[in-house]
Amino acid sequence: MVNRHPDAPIEATLRLPGLRPATSCTAQTVDGPDVMARNTFEQLDLVQVARSEWQADALRPSYTFPAHLATLLTIPLH
Repeated sequence: MVNRHPDAPIEATLRLPGLRPATSCTAQTVDGPDVMARNTFEQLDLVQVARSEWQADALRPSYTFPAHLATLLTIPLH
């Protein structure tokens, strides 16, 4: 998911019909200091990937996508 808003997070309920998601999940985000940031030869690590764990409600999983980030969610299934 890409949240293009410069400063507002977006909360979303994840619909996974017929599937049983695990409660322990992983989020990976691509982030930099501002929406125009990019890596260059002078600043190789200005934009980076960060990994975090989050707990989902197994019956109604939701996630709040941070502002101006690309996010990849990994949700194990039972």
